[in-house]
Amino acid sequence: MSGTSVLSPAEGRVCAIERGASQKISIFLSLWDNHVNRSPIAGRVERVLHTPGRHLPALFGRAGRRNENNWISIRGEQFEVGVRQIAGTVARRILCDCREGDRLEQGQRLGEILFGSRVELNLPGHLEILVRMGQRVEAGKTVVAVHPELVEG
Repeated sequence: MSGTSVLSPAEGRVCAIERGASQKISIFLSLWDNHVNRSPIAGRVERVLHTPGRHLPALFGRAGRRNENNWISIRGEQFEVGVRQIAGTVARRILCDCREGDRLEQGQRLGEILFGSRVELNLPGHLEILVRMGQRVEAGKTVVAVHPELVEG
């Protein structure tokens, strides 16, 4: 099922879900969560882009656009996803272990955000989101979305 499922890139609590033609799952990482981020799918890193910015509280949606962040685009066999590592008020450092052109396995470490932060997972609209608001997810373990036409059985 690895080619049809998308794993959570972070440990924390789902704090926002946006459904539509393009979808987004936002995960808030508290100070007590593990801040290692993992690849939600197997694929090739198409783009890594660091954007400097502010350090607003990461729980709020506007943090994704205004705070310092790191965008990682990963192209799998069936679709492409984006992972945005977002620094928060306390988190002042984003570590990215991957570079453009790297091949990642599903669940492989791709980086870390030090202390409280937020991770956004951008997905194509045809994927079925399985998580709900407030749900706790584990990086590299919790299935957050699936490609409904490719699920076996």
